[in-house]
Amino acid sequence: MNLILKNCQVKKEIRIETSKGNPIDNYQIFELSQFEINQFSNYSKEKYPLVTQRNSPSPIYNCHGMSFASRRTNIDSSTEIRNILSDDSYEKINEKVTLAGDLVLYITPDTGDIAHSGTIISTVHDANNISTIFVVSKWGKYKEVIHNINDCPYSNCYKEFYRLTHSNYGN
Repeated sequence: MNLILKNCQVKKEIRIETSKGNPIDNYQIFELSQFEINQFSNYSKEKYPLVTQRNSPSPIYNCHGMSFASRRTNIDSSTEIRNILSDDSYEKINEKVTLAGDLVLYITPDTGDIAHSGTIISTVHDANNISTIFVVSKWGKYKEVIHNINDCPYSNCYKEFYRLTHSNYGN
């Protein structure tokens, strides 16, 4: 399905499914509007000096498309993300047991919507129950970044952690 938007962007859905065969609502956009480009200053090195930027901006995928669809598309709906977590056998885990490869979801406190997602790339859990966690994620249509779990535009959100378990196949 292709849609032409007001600012001449092409919106295209690709076929992706959960492991149970349920379709995942998604879209690709191939242009950045001037409005979106102007918003990139919200993610500047001056505002986030400790992040490492990985690549150029891309409208084709967002953070959820990066986390759940191999950087191929945008997924916006919290309902879709919850369906993926359920259908694909992700298990909710405690922050203190997170490992590289686990996912973090940033949940808005007022609505409970999933505002952001990322993949954990390193963890250190010390004896004082303090965790240092680094994540790779994509900030909207901006760049992929490597950042401390709390050093991002979504730091006001609470976090949920998930691990893909493949629980249907035993140990």
